Amino acid sequence: MVKPSRFRRGWPNFENNNNVRSHRAIERRTPPETLGGRPKARPFKPGVLVEGYRIRHYKVDATGKVSLRYRGLLFNLGIGRPYRGRRVVMMLAGRQVRILDGEYQLIRELTIDPTKKYQDQG
Repeated sequence: MVKPSRFRRGWPNFENNNNVRSHRAIERRTPPETLGGRPKARPFKPGVLVEGYRIRHYKVDATGKVSLRYRGLLFNLGIGRPYRGRRVVMMLAGRQVRILDGEYQLIRELTIDPTKKYQDQG
């Protein structure tokens, strides 16, 4: 037979008391007060937010396409073979996409159709 420890016998509501009693080590605050006042850690979200747009930098592949991940799915955006190998800047705001060249001139503007994996140039 296992005997309960003296600590448990003397403190029946140990977990509750720890959240009510102030602590000297944390400037007379309870643990929930201390943890609630800190900023929460969040995952890093790549891309820069500029006036509602996420900015992404990509390189156009050999067939004139750029791959883009939207809502967990991979979409191929057709830009055109004349742009193959060049770096492009994509501005994303929801389903709206703007593709700019290296001098920030608009190449293409489109709305992603979630039912199609390949977004043609049309």
